[in-house]
Amino acid sequence: MKEIIKYILFYFKNQCKFWYLLSTIFFVSILIYINFTFSFEKIWIHQEPNPALRLFKFIAMYATVYIGAYIILFLFNKKDSSLQSKKVFLLIVLAILLFSLRAWFLNINISIPDFISLSYHLYAANTVAMLAGFIFIFLPVFAFWFFTSKNKMPLYGFKFKNTVLYPYFTILLLMVPLLVWASYQQSFKQVYPLANHLGINAKMPYYYLATLFYELSYCFDFIITEFFFRGYLILAFAPYIGYKAILPMCVFYASIHFDKPLAECISSFFGGLVLGIISYNSKSIYGGIIVHMGIALTMELLGWYHLL
Repeated sequence: MKEIIKYILFYFKNQCKFWYLLSTIFFVSILIYINFTFSFEKIWIHQEPNPALRLFKFIAMYATVYIGAYIILFLFNKKDSSLQSKKVFLLIVLAILLFSLRAWFLNINISIPDFISLSYHLYAANTVAMLAGFIFIFLPVFAFWFFTSKNKMPLYGFKFKNTVLYPYFTILLLMVPLLVWASYQQSFKQVYPLANHLGINAKMPYYYLATLFYELSYCFDFIITEFFFRGYLILAFAPYIGYKAILPMCVFYASIHFDKPLAECISSFFGGLVLGIISYNSKSIYGGIIVHMGIALTMELLGWYHLL
């Protein structure tokens, strides 16, 4: 735990300029305000009937968010030539395209085979969407790492050697009281548990097994998310721009929570910041997976509790 605190204090004391941090927080606050005031993503993207145009809109939104964050970074570091590197630009473009495809796939009508009961179609579509991150995120990033990593560093965060995990369970325990408080908010109850919005119920065959498989798929999706944000967006950029990759990642990460409760969206920026600092220094995403997945499952369990 002391090591984690040391990472965080060093970042704020020696690496992150106060006015740059404040400007980034102001930028992400504007984005959050626009989205939640005008239901931006829900109306402008999710309700777009044309699948091709919907994909373009996802690309436009994430490009605005992520490139906007890098523009702010550049304005505070104009003398840093690494920020003008073509390799960094390629990494940014790849990140935007991959996650846009991932988000787009989550919002298309997936064709479910006829042999699956009609009552399970919504469940099947959502579960497939959860697992699709392996195709749209993991495989392309893995291929990029395989062909570009000259010294074959561990795959963006999958470094277990010398990684101490118990502090992350402590962080998770510290988060529990806040999650319990959040679970009593109406916006939370309208969303969680996610598995309760799949059109299946306890009277249907295989209900408990199906619910368990959905929750496991949900956990797998968090591994992919952690790999992308704290792995690729931090550790692939680190050889070129170092710790400067952290705050743009946080802005991008907050934007993928535009369809979640407001409190969750806001906290995702600061949670992403802590996990990003840890990932950058430890070169491992296992701690982030523990915290991220633990929070997600706790929220699901609290959601089920309120349904009892």
